[in-house]
Amino acid sequence: MTEKIFTAKCNIRPIFYSAMYSIELLSIQLIRSATLFAQKALEIESECLRKKEGKNEKNSEHASYVIGSIITATASLEANINEIFCDAARLGHGKLNKLTSDLMRKMWKHGIPRTSSFTILEKYEIALNLSNKDDFDHGKFPYQDVHLLIKIRNALMHYEPVPELIGEKSREKVKGIARCEEAFRGRFDFNPLTGIGNPFFPDKCLGFGCAEWAVKSCIAFVDDFSSRMGIESKFRRVKSVIKIE
Repeated sequence: MTEKIFTAKCNIRPIFYSAMYSIELLSIQLIRSATLFAQKALEIESECLRKKEGKNEKNSEHASYVIGSIITATASLEANINEIFCDAARLGHGKLNKLTSDLMRKMWKHGIPRTSSFTILEKYEIALNLSNKDDFDHGKFPYQDVHLLIKIRNALMHYEPVPELIGEKSREKVKGIARCEEAFRGRFDFNPLTGIGNPFFPDKCLGFGCAEWAVKSCIAFVDDFSSRMGIESKFRRVKSVIKIE
């Protein structure tokens, strides 16, 4: 396993838009935090594999870093789109044309897509529709990967234990996120610190591979969205300090 896939620094400053407003770009801090958590998970995995250890006293710490990376990476997506709508509502987004900016401002003031009634992906799609831009391709990267990432985040946030037999092959008895195992296969390396016969979620799922995939998918998604909108991706600037090889 590669010793160091990426590194991150967490120096962040407020972005000043005018004498009246100062907006802290929390989306950037969140994606940086997700990167740092993933790096910590990698360090533990690498140490365990070098020592040929499976479970040890650091397993709980390892899981904590992976969970933290998944949750903060996903949170960065919602923070990013909320920041874009907020910019339009307060000042008019400088990179958007006036019609799009006006529409976004009016919708935001009416709670669209400001409230929790709208999913993260719906918020991005509403922005594309208001600006009359091409929709995401739901069947391809990065939309499909972010869609799956949100499923993992939801499974963590609203966890419900599902009893299942270790090594059970009957898919009819598998429920929830575990049913999606094949959809995740090939997208990231499964947790090497767990057994082959262990269930996909949370055992196989929660490893550095998933955390790294979460960060990369979120950055790619925001880049794709920003390109469609014709605006600068805030995460593109983050790549100068988050180095992904």
